[in-house]
Amino acid sequence: HFRLSGFAALPTFSRGSTNLQHIYINQRPVKDKILIGAIKAAYSDFLAKDRYPAVVLFLECAPHLVDVNVHPSKLEVRFREPGTVRGLVISAIRHALAEAGHRASSTFPLMLSMLAPIKAPARGAAGIPVFRAKAPKMLPASR
Repeated sequence: HFRLSGFAALPTFSRGSTNLQHIYINQRPVKDKILIGAIKAAYSDFLAKDRYPAVVLFLECAPHLVDVNVHPSKLEVRFREPGTVRGLVISAIRHALAEAGHRASSTFPLMLSMLAPIKAPARGAAGIPVFRAKAPKMLPASR
């Protein structure tokens, strides 16, 4: 079972590097190629190839579903079901973006208000996830 939560910036807020992408698996910060690729794939219809969205993902799963001993720094991991994890991330981010809608960047005065929450329930190997995401509350523009 996997549980995914976090925040995904709207496509109008992107950067030229992945420095605003933060991924945590079972509360451990990681730099996983599968998840970074899934984030890129989720935004592929919205961003140019040289742009990267701001994303914070929290993935929780049973310890036997992820190997954290791939690299001495423990930043790289290996999933037992990489396709399931990739699909979950892509679907959850796309759903969160659809729920938030496409808004001009001028609508969002602060970076934190540009984030669409991602919430995905636990998912079994054969289960179909139901995603729920709500648009962030607007913060008043500072004067």
